[in-house]
Amino acid sequence: MAKQVEVPIPHKTALGLIEDGLKDGVNKHVIAEFLMETMDKETVAMMIMLLQLKTPYEKIMAGDYVKFHHKTAWFTDNIDIDVMIDMGLSVDNHYFGRVPSRDSYGNDINSFSSRLDIEFMCYDENKKMIYKKERVDRHAVEVIPFDTIPCFQFQLEDEEAV
Repeated sequence: MAKQVEVPIPHKTALGLIEDGLKDGVNKHVIAEFLMETMDKETVAMMIMLLQLKTPYEKIMAGDYVKFHHKTAWFTDNIDIDVMIDMGLSVDNHYFGRVPSRDSYGNDINSFSSRLDIEFMCYDENKKMIYKKERVDRHAVEVIPFDTIPCFQFQLEDEEAV
């Protein structure tokens, strides 16, 4: 299984990005330094992402369905893409998942975490759809409607035929 590689942003660059996002004032630089020193790496990354967004931030909530590009899914090395496509679990190099009500540690989902627990939609050895808990980068996922996931469309079509 491939291991995710963290690419750190230089401290000076991160400090500048945060400082640029603050309201002008005499303590702007000090406030940016304070934030950099008191926030963990994930929080700094999330703040920088929020400062750089050109559209409103969409919180991810428990129960939301998401999609993400296969290149951001380092945990999918043992997945056969043809099976995923046939089962309706992959479209245009994207995979699907849903956000659980609790993270891996039993905590409520944090809408502002830069990493997100998801229940990755894949298959077992019998080619039956299952959910596997995985973590993905928040910036890599997009919230989507439930009925846009092909595997659920297949199930709805089967129910209508009966």
